[in-house]
Amino acid sequence: MEFLQILFAVLYLGTPLFIVYRAVKLTRRAGGKSWQAMLVAMGLWLLQAAVLIYFVGSCISGHCMLTPIEEYGPLVLMAGAYIGIGWILWVARGQVVPADNAAPPEPKAATDKPTCCKKPRWRSELDLDSAGGFEFQLGKCRACGAYGMNVFCGASGITGYEPVSASDVEHMKSIPAGPERKAFMRQWGDRNL
Repeated sequence: MEFLQILFAVLYLGTPLFIVYRAVKLTRRAGGKSWQAMLVAMGLWLLQAAVLIYFVGSCISGHCMLTPIEEYGPLVLMAGAYIGIGWILWVARGQVVPADNAAPPEPKAATDKPTCCKKPRWRSELDLDSAGGFEFQLGKCRACGAYGMNVFCGASGITGYEPVSASDVEHMKSIPAGPERKAFMRQWGDRNL
């Protein structure tokens, strides 16, 4: 009997912690879209906890002459709240597309600012000189860590950002300045611009 009481206490008191944990996890995966559902789940738990505390407090104070409805009311409310919490968690889980099943991202075209994340903060890391009529600056987003290439066309004056693969970044950093780097950057520009 003591084990069941401990198990009940752990499950009961662990529920709000689980709701907060799921809220953080689902919100990260859903891009901040499921916090309202988790707020409703927490509200249900707080409502049933308040009713349960009220009835336990009234019994402790000596006013425990409850009718059958008053006696079983908190239990029904608690069961209903837990069913609602479970349903909310299940529905919120179904609204998130798991990363494993997500469609591969579309290739990104050059834009006037980096598009790697919601608030990109691009920082130049390596000047790769000019090749094929373009100036190349390899940089990295300070917000998400994605590499990008700032490309400037001398003839038209247009500047844009292109995403860069990790293998290309390593290769660009390993090639010393000179004709070999110019040839690689010309080929990179032909493939990506």
